[in-house]
Amino acid sequence: MADQQGSVDMTRQPEPRMSGAAPDGVLRGLTAVRARPNLYLRAADDRGVADLVGHILDFSFSRDKKWSGNATWAVVTLMPDGGITVSDDGLGLPTDMVDGNGKLSWAPVLTALIGDLYIVNAFSEQLIAEVHHHGKLCKQEFHGDEWMTCMTQTPESADFGFRVTFWPLESVFGPIRSVQPVIDQLTQFSADHPRARVTLRDERHSTYAEPLVWGPRND
Repeated sequence: MADQQGSVDMTRQPEPRMSGAAPDGVLRGLTAVRARPNLYLRAADDRGVADLVGHILDFSFSRDKKWSGNATWAVVTLMPDGGITVSDDGLGLPTDMVDGNGKLSWAPVLTALIGDLYIVNAFSEQLIAEVHHHGKLCKQEFHGDEWMTCMTQTPESADFGFRVTFWPLESVFGPIRSVQPVIDQLTQFSADHPRARVTLRDERHSTYAEPLVWGPRND
């Protein structure tokens, strides 16, 4: 049902997914991925967190992606609560994707299809994906392989095309101790994508450091 502002409320309870231990004792789905972080990330520490940032950037900037691949800038923000936001001006995910029940959802990419965003979701306590397209802000929240809502669509302006906010699994990574692995990740990414402008903002402390910028500048 649409509210007075025109948003579409498709909130529902999380649906059970094929994950965890099967009757044969074999781990399935995201549980199997989380049990073996070294297969997907360099390490279960700050370097692994930096790898998750790299996966989002790879999704947004890679030129051979089916949906994305046209971003020209990205902003990575380390938040005070331990979360990380990666915003860019790309197309992100398609806004007409549906789940197995025929409802608008990005679950097929984030919980079922192994790839960059699947890995990020697998190693996150919580993940929020947002796409701004044709004057509408589409948003969906995930907790592992359960999604708390279907995709919502609200008429709204935004200064980004695609944004992923995630909170790395503390049971795997612990708290972020050093920002250097993220800096190293962005430095390498910039070397591989010299035309992209990438900004890093560290907002974890009361006195913010000056943002670091790679690539072309607007000033």
